[in-house]
Amino acid sequence: LCLMCWSARVLEAAEPKDLAKLKPFPEQGAYEKDGKKYECGLYPGGKNEMPEAHRKAGEKITATVVPLNASGKPDANGLIVLGAAGHSNPREYFGAYKTFIAEEGKKGTLNPKVILMSACQGGKMCQDWAAQCRTGTPGGIPKEMQVLFLLTSYHNASRDATEKKQPEALKLSFEERTKAMKNDLVVILQAFVKGYPQLKLAYVSCDTWRGNSGLEPEVWEEAFAFKDLIADQLKGAPELAYEGPNRKAPWLAWGGYIWENNPAKERFAKDGVHPSEAGKAFAYGRWHEVLTKDSTSRGWLLPPQAAGR
Repeated sequence: LCLMCWSARVLEAAEPKDLAKLKPFPEQGAYEKDGKKYECGLYPGGKNEMPEAHRKAGEKITATVVPLNASGKPDANGLIVLGAAGHSNPREYFGAYKTFIAEEGKKGTLNPKVILMSACQGGKMCQDWAAQCRTGTPGGIPKEMQVLFLLTSYHNASRDATEKKQPEALKLSFEERTKAMKNDLVVILQAFVKGYPQLKLAYVSCDTWRGNSGLEPEVWEEAFAFKDLIADQLKGAPELAYEGPNRKAPWLAWGGYIWENNPAKERFAKDGVHPSEAGKAFAYGRWHEVLTKDSTSRGWLLPPQAAGR
């Protein structure tokens, strides 16, 4: 786990249980937990910008994302399939995004060949996905998927609410939980590459604020697992190799970061947990903003002429 090596890069601290002091991860600077300080920022060095070498690698891979037929062969009449995995909230976010992409594709503002297919399931958290992936290939998405959206969390809110006790994942220490979640993310990504050989790119992120469920700052802290995951790939970890004969994972980058401190109530449904229509639009809007501006995604998401193809 590389969290310890970040502790020297400190700009400011936050009290672990003082939620009022928590800022979105890209803005936090540093986080103090159990007497230690940890660097925030989406990428190593406290930065929110993707390292240039990794971006160049992503751009090279993006250039190979073209419409495929059901056999996985390039076909002008085929599709560019985006897949989504996660629990109930991502199911809502990406379900709304699927409709948006289809509508904008018809208008010509997005690539009409792009479709989004979600395999998100209610209550299926990161550890549940990993358990399935250790025994078989994740399903629910066409085999020609080339891009994956993975938005997941490590808690079990339904169990926490009904049994009035902490889920096992929340009983782990901060570093133990971060490492366990990162390891489960590796298992998930490797299984998707194995089951979907056309998968090339994956955009990942953590979920939104869970103060209504008493699950903060734990959900906020999950950003460290994603940062650590991507940092390992940047360092050349063999279990996250994204090219060559020993490829094990897709190329990785952050998708839209959606955590806010005590967001507007109108973004939640009556249960205070799942998103309202406004919450769905906010969440997929953050992802769409990232994807339409980023050079590693514009090439397949925008119409060919707008993407420079």
